Amino acid sequence: MNLFVYGTLLEEKVWLSVAGKSYKSVSAKLYGYSCKKLKNRPYPGLIQEKGSTVNGIVYLNIAEKTISQLDIFEGVEYKRIKVTVDSLDNGEMICDTYLFKEEFSDLVLKKEWSLEEFKNIDMCHFLTDEF
Repeated sequence: MNLFVYGTLLEEKVWLSVAGKSYKSVSAKLYGYSCKKLKNRPYPGLIQEKGSTVNGIVYLNIAEKTISQLDIFEGVEYKRIKVTVDSLDNGEMICDTYLFKEEFSDLVLKKEWSLEEFKNIDMCHFLTDEF
């Protein structure tokens, strides 16, 4: 299975702490979605938003055991869905990603989530929390 990631899992330290190993990856864009900051949370929520684009990476050929670990890490606020992304290396690809559930939409802020802000402010605490 291929998995498009867009938030904290873009950071290698976070990916390795959850997945336990590296996978080959390619850069990709997901059209029609936005990566939003969430109220009182260091991680983002992926929501559908017409005209928006999310930059991320696709991890290729992920083992089922790793997907199970990622499902636990993402928790109840997310559901894994199929999406089509555009990769410079591979063209259009169908893969899974984690969509922020609509039932938690009251947590979604208007501001875009920032990986740099996460790395500078939240990552040191984030990695010490158990999922």
